[in-house]
Amino acid sequence: MSENKDKYTETEIAYSEIYEWQQDLLGQVMRVLFIIAVPALALGIYYVASDGNFVFAPLYIALFLILVVVRFWKRVSYSVQVGTLLVLIYGLAILAVTRAGLGSNVRLFLLAMPFVAAIFLGKRAGLIALTVSMLTMLLFAGLFSTGQMMVAEDVQVMSHKAGAWLSYTLNLLLASMLV
Repeated sequence: MSENKDKYTETEIAYSEIYEWQQDLLGQVMRVLFIIAVPALALGIYYVASDGNFVFAPLYIALFLILVVVRFWKRVSYSVQVGTLLVLIYGLAILAVTRAGLGSNVRLFLLAMPFVAAIFLGKRAGLIALTVSMLTMLLFAGLFSTGQMMVAEDVQVMSHKAGAWLSYTLNLLLASMLV
């Protein structure tokens, strides 16, 4: 009987250590995201404003403000922090695909979602996030391929714009830091 109790205690200790590691990692991720998000927000607003596409600026600001609240409000629970992180990633994916279609960083953000969900919430959450990512890609594939959504011609070819490269590089940094 004592042996089973010791094993159960060891299992509890292991889960407790994993949870503590997840909380520490989440805190570090949120700190780094905030640091990267400040210049990314400024550049993102400049970039959409220079294209005359002001509708995206308030959305970028809203996502940033959500990050600020969750990052600095100490009473926010672990699950709310992780959920917010996933919503921010998904929001950036939707903004990216809406603005630039397949030429955007949507794939990076949708790739980051299942990894973040699996690391912080477990395998089941990772599989759910993967399903959401795939369904999102299928939805937008249908919308773009049937002509219900279109990408502006000036956004389709952006390789000659230094701002685009810088913006995509920061987005890649954000997504790869999460993966």
